[in-house]
Amino acid sequence: MTASKTASRRASKDRYHHGDLKMALLRAAEAELAENGIESFSLRAVAKRAGVSHGAPAHHFKDAKGLLTALAASGFRRLVEAQEFRQAEAGGDAHAQQIAAGLGYIDFALENPALFRLMFTSEKP
Repeated sequence: MTASKTASRRASKDRYHHGDLKMALLRAAEAELAENGIESFSLRAVAKRAGVSHGAPAHHFKDAKGLLTALAASGFRRLVEAQEFRQAEAGGDAHAQQIAAGLGYIDFALENPALFRLMFTSEKP
């Protein structure tokens, strides 16, 4: 084997190795969604952004819809975290807790507009 083929194989192995492929794909999917929108969302684009082969997402997600569903589920967990963070600062008053939960909801929506749309839209690709 030539030195260039050996170097190419080594680079290829490094490129496709992820300690947590599922999380890497979710992060890449969120970035892809934020940058290019749902209309042009594809598994190929996510794989490229994550630095893996275009077939790698199939190890964790059946298709783009499956990846988007997992991303939305992750978004809902983060939304709850944002609400709980605000509530922790609000004290024990029930009224203040409700207001804090609403503010956490707004914080999340403003910080993650593309993900928020994905989570609350009924139109999926």
